[in-house]
Amino acid sequence: MRYLLVTIVVLIVNAVVMTAVYFYVSHQIRSNDRQVLQLQQEFNQFGDSKVRASSMLSSDEALIAKEQLIQQLKTKQGFEPQLLSTVSLGIPKEVWLTEWIQTENSVVLKGYAISNDVLASFINTLSENSIFKTVSLSSTLLKKINDMNVYQFNLLCELAGGSDD
Repeated sequence: MRYLLVTIVVLIVNAVVMTAVYFYVSHQIRSNDRQVLQLQQEFNQFGDSKVRASSMLSSDEALIAKEQLIQQLKTKQGFEPQLLSTVSLGIPKEVWLTEWIQTENSVVLKGYAISNDVLASFINTLSENSIFKTVSLSSTLLKKINDMNVYQFNLLCELAGGSDD
């Protein structure tokens, strides 16, 4: 009965964390959309310069430059959902996240695990994904929650697509 209660609590906490992460990622996507719109508006403001620059370049060079810009914008916009999906699909039911801190080059995941073996499995799953350059355990601490031993952890996940690559 106690295990069932803990499992239900873990599932509820995971659902809350995943919902928070979803809203965070949605906000990031909307922010990126606004940035793309702003860039398009700035690009249109310099129409005369664009026409002069395009006339200087051959049509092939202009097309290549536009394709590169579009590809850069698509790559930046599509990264957060891929990151969220990678982490959420790798979480065992015996692990729950309490905090997600994302920078340009890394993600810090904080949470709890029922055992060190489950935590090690989660780390291995994340490490095997090409989205991460490295996944390392920063800290772990045995705690007692509701008369149950759990391991509080901090993971540092370096992103493979960081700006210093």
